[in-house]
Amino acid sequence: MKMFALITQQENGIDVLQVHEKPQPVPWLESVVASSKEDGVEIVSPKKGKLVVGAGQAVSVHGKTVSCVEMEEGAYCLGPELITCDEKMLRIFHLCILAGRIKAPVLILGESGVGKEVIARQLHILSSGQKARFVAVNMAAIPEGLAESELFGCVKGAYTGALMDRAGAFETAKDGTLFLDEICESSLFIQAKILRAVGERQVQRLGSQKKIKVSCRIVSATNKDIVALIEQGLFRQDLYERLSCIVIRCPPLRERRCDIPFLARKLLKSFPDAPSIDNSALKALQSYPWYGNVRELRNCLLRASMLSLNTTITEETIRDAMALSPSQEFGRRPCGSDILYTRYTVGRAQQIRESGLKRSTFYYRLKKGQMINQMRN
Repeated sequence: MKMFALITQQENGIDVLQVHEKPQPVPWLESVVASSKEDGVEIVSPKKGKLVVGAGQAVSVHGKTVSCVEMEEGAYCLGPELITCDEKMLRIFHLCILAGRIKAPVLILGESGVGKEVIARQLHILSSGQKARFVAVNMAAIPEGLAESELFGCVKGAYTGALMDRAGAFETAKDGTLFLDEICESSLFIQAKILRAVGERQVQRLGSQKKIKVSCRIVSATNKDIVALIEQGLFRQDLYERLSCIVIRCPPLRERRCDIPFLARKLLKSFPDAPSIDNSALKALQSYPWYGNVRELRNCLLRASMLSLNTTITEETIRDAMALSPSQEFGRRPCGSDILYTRYTVGRAQQIRESGLKRSTFYYRLKKGQMINQMRN
């Protein structure tokens, strides 16, 4: 028998109830009992009678919005890839389920590697289902000259190399989800085009005067401080307001270390000849700060499974895999490596000049260098 949990939002956080086979009272709903069934949770209310809510669904009971998630090995799951026992992530699960009921734009914020695209894909499934299209566009990977045609399409002869009419990402994602990853990397010109497309819900192919209606949901994501970019004039505030109807802030993995054992086991199951992992190795994983988040954790486990000659990954193997992490080599790079560990004996502007790096690159390396420095102390 599957197990499920009910979640509701309260003023001071969330309440969670693990539901079992036998009917049990719901503490935050007077005279309401719940029990687990094969297809979800059966809620019995004196006012509404019996209600069945499945995983990834939500209902209103006595004026409270209640969502349902599946449980696996003591953790809460939303779809095949999202697993947690952390309250901050459970809030995100609850928000995703509610956001899945409408097609409002969603903005996902979080560091690189936290799983923003995984959340976007789950939002897509909750709102549009498996059959609708999920179109992901990495704005940082598109040359500026091609961004307009990639997003909005083009007609034959619109530019050199346009040999036929072609639909853009907005059209391709019809009735589904368009995921704009690294949205802050787009130019101000493209931002203005996206703003019009989102506002008018129609696009115009490059080289055409005809407007085409679009019906996709827009989910965007960034790992940058978008408010700071607005203040610097690098991102349009009106576009931010359009895209941020619902904002999901993903916590970094180091702020939810309790999830690491569950994530590690789930990731290992996806590897060929899936190895197991012992408790001492899991504790070693929890002691590491994971500034690359889930992506870095996955890479570490891949290295550990490569290094391990046994079917079980041990703490020693995990330590060896951590030592091979690229982040361990970051602060050892000759370019600017001395400056990374300099405090304030030299002015910051002078340090940037002496490093020969761009300002943004300098601060990125400085941040990583300080992180590695703190880890080693």
